[in-house]
Amino acid sequence: MTTYLVSGVLGIALALGATTTFVYQSDNVAPPRAELYNYGTP
Repeated sequence: MTTYLVSGVLGIALALGATTTFVYQSDNVAPPRAELYNYGTP
């Protein structure tokens, strides 16, 4: 149970890190933020 919880937290952290990196790189390549916000909004 604990192992499942830890792996789940690590998976979420990894996904958030990858998303943050992707958004950061996209922002550097394409400065207009309106399109980025529209794309990233759920």
